[in-house]
Parts: sequence; C-alpha cells; structure tokens
Amino acid sequence: MGRPRHITLKVWGDFACFTNPAFSVERWSYPVMTPTAARGILNAIYFHKEVCWIVTKINVLKPVRWRGFGTNEIDQCIRKKDIAKVLSDGYQGDVMVTDERRLQFHNLILKDVAYVIHAYAGLLPRYREHPHMTEQEHKQVFQERVKSGLCRFTPWLGQRDYIAYFDEATSFDEPVDLTEPLGMLPLEIIEKSGKVQPVFFNAFIKKGRIRVPRVGAVLPCCSRS
Repeated sequence: MGRPRHITLKVWGDFACFTNPAFSVERWSYPVMTPTAARGILNAIYFHKEVCWIVTKINVLKPVRWRGFGTNEIDQCIRKKDIAKVLSDGYQGDVMVTDERRLQFHNLILKDVAYVIHAYAGLLPRYREHPHMTEQEHKQVFQERVKSGLCRFTPWLGQRDYIAYFDEATSFDEPVDLTEPLGMLPLEIIEKSGKVQPVFFNAFIKKGRIRVPRVGAVLPCCSRS
C-alpha cells in the first residue's frame, strides 16, 4: 500500500485522549488522533537516532464517539525523601490526608477508536551523507517488528492509561464517511532560539482522511525531513 518508502499502520483501542491544551487542566480530547500522537506510537515500535518519522496522513476508521467522566486526584505527590524516611526509621512529619487535598477534574475522551497512520522514516540532516541504514532498510525493520508484535514500550493513544493495539493495515481498513473542519491540531514540537514551541496546522477531515502538511509548509524556517 502507498508509495515505496511509506508505511501504513493500523492502531486501535477501547479509549483515547489526545489532550487539547486549550482546556488547561481538564483532559478534553481532540476529536481525532493528532500527528504528534501518531509519531509517538511509531517511535514506541521502532526508534533510531538517525530517523524522524514523518506522518503524511491519518485515516479515521470509526465514527467519533465521546465518553465523559470525573476523576478524583490530589494536588501534591508524596515526596521520595518522605518514603525513604518511612522505610528506614519511621516518618514523624505531617501525614498527607487525601480528603483535604482532593481535586476533581472532568475528562472528555474518545471511545472505540481505530486509525491508519501513513508515514515514512526520514533521515535527519546530520546523518544523510553517511547513514548507518537507508530509509528503505528502516522501513523493513519497522515492518518486521510490526509483524512480530514487537515494541520498545507499550504504545498508547494520547495517554498511558489508554493502550494502543497495532497491526499491519490492509485494504479492508476503509475510512469512515466523515467530512468536516477540525480546527487547529498540533503538528510538531520544535526548538527555535533555544526555546521549545508547538507548531499547529488547520486540519480538515475529508471522507475520513486527514492530510498532514510538512512542517516547512506551516513554518518554513523550521523545515526538516
């Protein structure tokens, strides 16, 4: 499927949360998988210092369905040094009472999701002249790992709580019939002038397919592939 150096990966799961930062501390998901989340899944399966995964398209295989729920959390973590004191000779300090530090948050997440990620392994500029492996070889290693179900760590759908299952995409994985604007989605995290900043793009889903632009098309001064 696709162009010679491209890979297609099907991912799915019971739940997903691609958190929209516009909602501050509340965990409200974007309606679809973001390119940054897709890249994270690819890196979970296969990572190499010479490679940057370039996501070109995301197909949405199931209708967008939401689930809302509340969570109880606390506003502070137990410190490591307090744990060490308890384990060594008992802790004589203040006890954390969770009822006094409890915070309630609302979550709006996606349920029953499935996507096909289209991407390719691009060589980073500093490795292009003398690469350890070609782009095609990186693709072959990736495909072998997918067939064997291998990954560096368990991939997730936006958050670690929501496990991503993966397999090779097939011609039967047809996108859902959905066409609508999605607004601004995160495309990449870049470093510019010593500062880390996100890059967004104006996304649109057409017949279940989201075209992902190159970083250079959105921010020419930060083009890379």
